[in-house]
Amino acid sequence: MALSTTFKSYFREQVAVINAGVFWNCLAAAETLAELLLNEGRSPWIGRLRKTEARGDTIFHGPLIKVGSPQLLAWITHYVCVDRGIVYDPVGSRPLHLRRYCRSVFGEDLPIETFVAEEEMGKYLASKSRSTSL
Repeated sequence: MALSTTFKSYFREQVAVINAGVFWNCLAAAETLAELLLNEGRSPWIGRLRKTEARGDTIFHGPLIKVGSPQLLAWITHYVCVDRGIVYDPVGSRPLHLRRYCRSVFGEDLPIETFVAEEEMGKYLASKSRSTSL
């Protein structure tokens, strides 16, 4: 099943925002991408990336820095939309296979934990839309 023109257009717009170096919210983008995919009958989920290291009794959250970023784009926590083994993250500039995503975008293998599971996505997005309309 091909991606809709609406989805592709939104994805390209988000890539342009990142390339412009202005404020960009990765969670909001992942939510919108997931909603668009859900509306197309797909089963997306939202993943979360963190680079953590135990330092004594505390956990250090290291920066996730985009490979080759002229603006040194970095996050402590980063959210992505995933569907059918493909990561849809505008930071990567194009959809990437899940198994290659972290190495391609951040230059290292990092786990992607489930932030919102595919079976919870509809309920999660509905609760987000209710909270923004209040």
